[in-house]
Amino acid sequence: MRILILSDLETTGGAAIACQRLTQGLISLGADCVRGVGSMDGGAPGQEKFLLSPGKRLEGIATLAASFRGERLAETLVNFGSRRQLRYWIEHLKPDLINIHNLHKAKWDIELVEECALRAPVAWTLHDMWSMTGRCCYNYDCEKFTSGCDAACPTPREYPALEPKRIAAAWAEKKRVLETYPNITAICPSRWMASQAARGIWKTNQVQAIANGLDLALYHPVDMQAARTALGLLPGMPTILMVADYLKERRKGGGLLDGVLAAAKSRPLQLVTLGHSPPAIDLPNVHHTHFGYISSDRMKAIIYSAADLFLHMAPVDNLPNTVAEAFACGTPVVAHATGGVPEMVKAGQTGWLADRFDAESFAAALDTALCAVQSGNPLRQTCRQFAQDHFDLARQSAQYLALFQTLANRRENL
Repeated sequence: MRILILSDLETTGGAAIACQRLTQGLISLGADCVRGVGSMDGGAPGQEKFLLSPGKRLEGIATLAASFRGERLAETLVNFGSRRQLRYWIEHLKPDLINIHNLHKAKWDIELVEECALRAPVAWTLHDMWSMTGRCCYNYDCEKFTSGCDAACPTPREYPALEPKRIAAAWAEKKRVLETYPNITAICPSRWMASQAARGIWKTNQVQAIANGLDLALYHPVDMQAARTALGLLPGMPTILMVADYLKERRKGGGLLDGVLAAAKSRPLQLVTLGHSPPAIDLPNVHHTHFGYISSDRMKAIIYSAADLFLHMAPVDNLPNTVAEAFACGTPVVAHATGGVPEMVKAGQTGWLADRFDAESFAAALDTALCAVQSGNPLRQTCRQFAQDHFDLARQSAQYLALFQTLANRRENL
């Protein structure tokens, strides 16, 4: 089966990493996969791919237009060129199915999806809510996405920003495309995301939940003390870990970290962080080590294994890769009960959930978790088992391939 896979980024960020892993899993099952990406970083060796771009001439004109405050014209030119190149690749590859992932980082619009749906069955993996909103990746407390996003959007300047006057039209265009093309199917990593899609403009299309997977041979438990020694961490101190591409993003919950650590009663503590933009921690008896951005799966597995607990403070999320990675390494999680996280973090089995979305509640959950861990209830075996039962890449890939085949056969029988 030939599958064309589209994503804005190659391996940068959670959605791109999940896409890269899925591609590898499909290839291992014999699928012929080609990726079209908006930006290459060389992080997915061995995968056939091409750069989906408008071409140098249009890029130059778009840059010139943007310099004269013609941002909208620049976007139009970029999308026109990208769609033209996409048509070429679809005609050249003749895929049985097109699997779409995130689009917004490349600033691709919904018309790119329409180009795909005109030519092949489409399965769109929903890593966030962008496909069903006027512009945002997550709705927080806003319910407009169910009936019609508009200029009253509460967060128009947050990524991915859009002028308020354009938001209603963007939502309506997405709705039109999904209603026009019933051959576009949504695949949601969490049951929560599937429920959100069904409440909104995806109600006219098939929606299916399939959890993201990861290579459990790469992500596996390492002896905690050996991991701490290898990393140069203090050996006998309770250790907590926080991981995010950009730790200071509101969506990642990094802004709560100071308040959580200040409110937590457990001391001393060893805090380990991974990602860009390290937090500034200056609290008594809190030892902070920042390893920066780590791309190596093997190194990340060692770091997860070195921690007693993994903290996931995000106020909104789908089915975070980092939580699955922590479980695979035997590390329990303290998190907010948001999005698909409660499908992963089970009290007393794989971690602890905060009662409310504030620093004090999260700190209380952290104290409870540290007390349980220090009392001999580390949950490490149950976390690993949960990962094996729910996040095995081979299982995810087989489920995807079976669905892809069904969708392709359905088109052939029309």
